[in-house]
Amino acid sequence: MRELIDHAIVAGWPPEAAFEAIKRATERQAIAYHEDPDPADDPVEVRPPTGFSLAPF
Repeated sequence: MRELIDHAIVAGWPPEAAFEAIKRATERQAIAYHEDPDPADDPVEVRPPTGFSLAPF
């Protein structure tokens, strides 16, 4: 955690903002984990084709 905070501060984040961002991210991750502790067990979502491709051809 200390390294993560240090990297954020060196990148220009105010310390308070870095701590708040990590706090929010961990709270949200805890909620997500509580709702679905093992997302790997979820069925694969099939997305409809969008017609957009990053293929070079």
